[in-house]
Amino acid sequence: MNDLSKKHYFLDSLGLFLVGIFSLGYVIFDRPFAELNVQLPFLDFPIFIGEILFLLCLCIFLYKGDLQFNKKYFWIIGYFGFVIIKALYGYLKFGPLAFRDAALFYYPAFIIFANSFYRREFFDAKKSIFFLVIIIFLLTCQGFNEYWILTCFTLAFILSYTYPQKIVKYLLLAVLFLITPYKLFFSTSRMMMVANFVAGVYLTVGLYLVLKIEWRTKIAIVLFGIYFIGWAFFSYSDRNALLGIVNGVKILEIFKTYDTQIGETRQKSILEDKREFNKISLVPIYNPDPPLNVSRLGKNNLMDTKTVNTMDQKTETQELLKLQNQMDTLSQRENTYPLIPEMSVSDARLYNPDPPLNVSRLGKNNLMDTKTVNTMDQKTETQELLKLQNQMDTLSQRENTYPLIPEMSVSDARLYNPDPPLNVSRLGWLKEWLEDAPEAGVKGETVGRNLEGAYSNAVFRLFIWRDMLTELIREKPILGFHFGKPLRSISLEILRWGESEWSRDRWIAAHNSYLNIIYRAGIIGLFAILGVFVILFEMIKKSIRCRSLIGVLLCGIIINWLVAANFLQILELPYTAIPFWALFGLTYAYGSGLKPAKS
Repeated sequence: MNDLSKKHYFLDSLGLFLVGIFSLGYVIFDRPFAELNVQLPFLDFPIFIGEILFLLCLCIFLYKGDLQFNKKYFWIIGYFGFVIIKALYGYLKFGPLAFRDAALFYYPAFIIFANSFYRREFFDAKKSIFFLVIIIFLLTCQGFNEYWILTCFTLAFILSYTYPQKIVKYLLLAVLFLITPYKLFFSTSRMMMVANFVAGVYLTVGLYLVLKIEWRTKIAIVLFGIYFIGWAFFSYSDRNALLGIVNGVKILEIFKTYDTQIGETRQKSILEDKREFNKISLVPIYNPDPPLNVSRLGKNNLMDTKTVNTMDQKTETQELLKLQNQMDTLSQRENTYPLIPEMSVSDARLYNPDPPLNVSRLGKNNLMDTKTVNTMDQKTETQELLKLQNQMDTLSQRENTYPLIPEMSVSDARLYNPDPPLNVSRLGWLKEWLEDAPEAGVKGETVGRNLEGAYSNAVFRLFIWRDMLTELIREKPILGFHFGKPLRSISLEILRWGESEWSRDRWIAAHNSYLNIIYRAGIIGLFAILGVFVILFEMIKKSIRCRSLIGVLLCGIIINWLVAANFLQILELPYTAIPFWALFGLTYAYGSGLKPAKS
C-alpha cells in the first residue's frame, strides 16, 4: 500500500468512524443529542451537532479529492447550488427557520459522503464483532428508540451472517434470535407499524428470490414468513392504533364532519388575510409535536420564543390564571394535580410519566420527591376546587377545557394529543377514560392508544396535507415556496387543533417528508424524490440479479424508513435523516461492488 493509498484509507476510516459514532448517538439519545449545539456570537442561530458532522465530512471528502467533474457531478453541484441560494434568500426574508427547511435538502449529501468513505476491507472480522456487540447490547437493554428495531436487527444479522468462521457465525445468529425483543417490531407508533410490515413483506419475497434452495422450500419459507408477520402484526400491535390505520371509512367520515365545520367558518372569516409572519426562531425545530397544554409561552419559552397571544384572549387568560392561582393557594401544597386530590403523584406519573408543563408550582422535576397526597379530610377543599373549576368552565363558555387554554375543549384537544394530561377538568370524563383504557404495567408500560385519538390523529394529518396541496395548486410555485416561509394550515387554525404549535412557532409540521420536499422545492423536489426511488429500484434489482442476501437486507432497511417518511418528518430531523442517508450511501457503495451470480 503506497502513501496515497494509506492516506485515503486513513481518511475513509476517519469519515466512517465519525458518521458511525454520530449515528450511534442519534439512535441512543435521539433528540437531546441532536440538540447539542454551539452558539457563535456573530450568528443569530445555533450550529447543531449534525451540521458540525456535515462540515467535517465535507472537509474530508474535498481533501480526498474524490470530486469528479463528470455529467453526474454537475447535476449534483447544480442541485446543492439551488439549495444554497434558496437557503440564503429565505434567511434574509424569513430568518433562521430557512436553514431548517434547507436541512431537508442538504442531509442527502451523506449519501455521497458514506459512498465515498466505504471500504469493504474496513468491515473485517474484529470490527464486525465489535459492531455486533454494540447492537446486541442495544437490543438487550432496549436503550434506543424502538423506531430503529428493524434497522438494528437487520444490521446485526448481516454482521453475524458474514462472519468467516461457521461455528462462531451460527452461535452469533442463535444469540441474536434469542435476545431480539420481537414485540417492538409492532408495539410501536402507527407509522413504524406500517413501515415494519411493508419491509417484512419485501424481505420475505426477497428471500424467495435470492436463496439458492429448492423451490418447495422457498415457498414454505415465504408462506411461513407472511403468516408470522401477519400474526405478529395483529398480536402485538395496539388494537386501537391498528383500527386507526385500517378503518379508512371511519377516518373519512370524521374528516367530512370537520370539513363541513371548516367550510362554514371560512365563509365568515378572513383569517388567512390576517395572518402575519415575523422572523422565526430556529430553536423549536426538534420538537414538532409539543403537548397541547403548555401555558402560553410554549415548551421552549426558556429560550427566545416570545409570549403568544394570537387569539385576542388577554383578558380572559388573566382571569383564568387568577382562578388557577386561587386553586393553587387553596390546595396549600406544591406540585399537586389540583383536581385529583385522591391520586398520589407516583400513581399519576405511572399513567402520565411526562406531566404537563403547567402543573402548579415547581414543575415536573420536583414531582419525584413529592409524597402521596393526603386523602382524608379534603371534602371541603375538593368542593371549593370544583367550584373554582366550574367558574373557569363558565368563563371559557364551554365544558371540558384545559385550564390554560380556554378555547380548546377536551374533545378537540384529544384530537391532537390523544394522551391528555391528568389535570384536565371534569373528573367524570377522566374516570371514564381511564376505566376504558388497559391498565398500565408495574413498570409504567405504555397505556393503549385511545381509539378516538387514533382516528383523529390521522384526520389531523389529512387536513395539513389537503391545505398544502391546495396552496400548491393555487400558487403554482415552480421551484417551491421559499425556505423559511411558515407552513400554515387554515383548516387546523379554524378548528384550533395543534394550537400550541402553530400559535407559538407560527408554523406547523408537514408530517410527510415527500409532500414537504415538493412544497419547498417544486419540480426539483419531485425529480429528487423520483431519483431516490429509481436508485433504490436499481439497487434491489442488482441485489436480486446477483443473488445477494446482504444487498436485499440493506435495501429492506431503506424501504422501512422511506415508508415511515409518509407520515412524519423522517428526512427533516437529523436524528433520523443523517443515519438514514448514510445507510443509503453505504448500501449504494456495497451494491456497486456486486457481481452477477454464476448460474
